[in-house]
Amino acid sequence: MKQLFLTLTVLFSVLTANAQITDATGYFDNKPFGWATCSDVNGTAYNINGGFGYGEPTTITLTASGADDDTAIMNALKKYDIITFDGSNGDFIVSTQLRLTGLVNKTIVGINNARLCTKFWLTPEIHAALNAANLEGLSSTKQITGTLPNGQTVTMDERAFYTKKTMMEATGDLTMSFAKSGIFSFDDTDENIIIRNITFVGPGSVDVDGVDLISQYGGNHIWIDHCDFIDGMDGNLDTGKKEGLYVTYSWNIFRYTERSYSHPYSNGCGWLDGAKEPQLFITYANCVWGAGCGRRLPQVGATYLHLLNCYYNCPGNSVGCAVNEASKALIEGNYAASGVKNPLEFGSPISWEVRDNYFGAGNSYNNDRTYNGGAPVPYEYKKVSSKDVPSLLTVAHGAGATLDNDKVLPDVVAKDKPNVDPSGSYETVKLWDFKEFSAETKAAMGANADDWTKDGANYVFNHRTDDYIAFVAVDGTPFMETAGLFFKIGKNGENNLVIYDGQGKNKGSMRINKSAIYIKVPECKASDKVLLTFKSANSSYERGFASSQTMPTSIVTSGTQKTGEFVVAEDTDVEFYSPDGGVYLYSIELQRKSAAGIHEIEAEMTDNACPAYNIAGQRVERSAKGMVIINGKKYINK
Repeated sequence: MKQLFLTLTVLFSVLTANAQITDATGYFDNKPFGWATCSDVNGTAYNINGGFGYGEPTTITLTASGADDDTAIMNALKKYDIITFDGSNGDFIVSTQLRLTGLVNKTIVGINNARLCTKFWLTPEIHAALNAANLEGLSSTKQITGTLPNGQTVTMDERAFYTKKTMMEATGDLTMSFAKSGIFSFDDTDENIIIRNITFVGPGSVDVDGVDLISQYGGNHIWIDHCDFIDGMDGNLDTGKKEGLYVTYSWNIFRYTERSYSHPYSNGCGWLDGAKEPQLFITYANCVWGAGCGRRLPQVGATYLHLLNCYYNCPGNSVGCAVNEASKALIEGNYAASGVKNPLEFGSPISWEVRDNYFGAGNSYNNDRTYNGGAPVPYEYKKVSSKDVPSLLTVAHGAGATLDNDKVLPDVVAKDKPNVDPSGSYETVKLWDFKEFSAETKAAMGANADDWTKDGANYVFNHRTDDYIAFVAVDGTPFMETAGLFFKIGKNGENNLVIYDGQGKNKGSMRINKSAIYIKVPECKASDKVLLTFKSANSSYERGFASSQTMPTSIVTSGTQKTGEFVVAEDTDVEFYSPDGGVYLYSIELQRKSAAGIHEIEAEMTDNACPAYNIAGQRVERSAKGMVIINGKKYINK
């Protein structure tokens, strides 16, 4: 055990000291960094951890079915904290872009060369039809109005219109829903997400106003790291259409193959009309724009961009990075290969700084320059000189989906809590406070408004099979502020509530399925207790349980008497609040022994009540060799 302690101590020291630079094994820092770890322009810290650190994360490992995998992927994303895609059974096939809503505190990783691929792709026959249509001379800016073969009248640019018309005729698909050309789409309700070590493969780029491999149009505090993006139809990874968005894209490769026909525009950011200041905060670090990339590498508007140690290896492109209106940019330590055209262009940004770049012989931006005060970033980072970038990003564990299986989970939990002397007195930490809420607060919760109905002074959420709802803090106020939730427990599916405070810290979760209610409190130890306080019009009472218990609990009301614990029958209403004086859940508190005597911290497996998992999310013996994960912490067994 002493050897384990020394191993973890050395590993933690290396990772802490090197912020983002290589450790002794040749790997780079395994933690989120950049704008994704900030919550404002001043760099106020945000703990992006992808669901780790709040007790035992739920895990699942998926393998490809050989058919469409959409349903299995969506179910896994809804119900589990850590989702591992195992590529050992072949490619995962996605038939239509998965629109992710209410996805909060998730880690999505790939092992064994996992690839998520669109089912639809540009076949040689489609290429031949597009070539025969003589599209090259058509304008990509001139707007026209025309009627498609399905009778739909649309207004779009001339080239996109005739490209879409030709594809409809060539494929016989008059719906031509280009949602089938993407993998993931994030919206405003998604937050605290890590994606690593996955290859995303699209149908090939073509100018039809299609969708992207990942459309990052609202998800906040997202870290996408060590991934490959190949052949997105409209873009590989686009970001925008939301104010106050903080993301980091690091160690990724963007490229196109012979599948692509036109419009290889990889990374667009912005599209916020009328913005006067940056609304998006994006770090691109240690990324490669490779073969076939034409422009938008990235192209930003209304964005605070940090472009760090990236490699342009896309000869024959038209434009590399373009920084446009309402933007600020720090461009440093980047390298452009021979044959790359216009690696950096400025439109009319607010301010910028370039330093230590190599953009080809004679490029004026090789010289350090600052405009209008520059654009400093508030977070810590390390960088290498631009001349070292090509070799740095092309080594065995450089950019792209190059991580070994034991490296895919990030080091986002690095601190062990001290052991607590059981002779100490209890201290109480309030986890959830249930209060009445306004219509404005309800709307900010992110649930579809159609799912809510008014019942007197209360709101009722109408259960839908396999629905997932995440209530996230707004304006820094603790959530869940409600005294008015009713749940209809259906015969299929379940409801999951995950509660957060204003800093994105998990306050626990409540899972309600067809047979029971489970309350999960983060970072509990076996000696802790959880206290539930229920109130009615006439009285209140408390119900406590040990954290080591799996807790199915509800209330039976008889007059003012509240008793016991029972399993909820199918199709039963579970009332946490009743307008006629019934019972409601008032608060949930964690009771923990205070530190009357704090012992020396050792990295030992003290979470005896928790099972162990391997890197693939499979349950194993606690003594299993290699890395095991227990209660969100990593241990190495020699």
